[in-house]
Amino acid sequence: DADPDGDGADNAWEARRGTDPTDKSALDFGILSVRLDAEGALVTWESFPGKRYRLQRKRSVGAGDWERVVRSVAAEGPTTSYRDTEATEEIFFYRVLQLD
Repeated sequence: DADPDGDGADNAWEARRGTDPTDKSALDFGILSVRLDAEGALVTWESFPGKRYRLQRKRSVGAGDWERVVRSVAAEGPTTSYRDTEATEEIFFYRVLQLD
């Protein structure tokens, strides 16, 4: 399938997600899980191999700015995980941004 906006998601994938296949900024990445343990929060999200992502967090949905957890994580497969080692005693709200 074609990828007219060059975001790494083909038209069929974007159709299933309900995003616009001609608008790179319309693509969002679903966070699949956040698991909290003594080592931190392991955040896993949908990804595209070869693309880079930034993970951000907030303490609450409406308050404050998003803070960066990691500058860049390279995806090697259809899912990517990163451990937020500072989140050992509470859960944050997370989001993922595609960088390229």
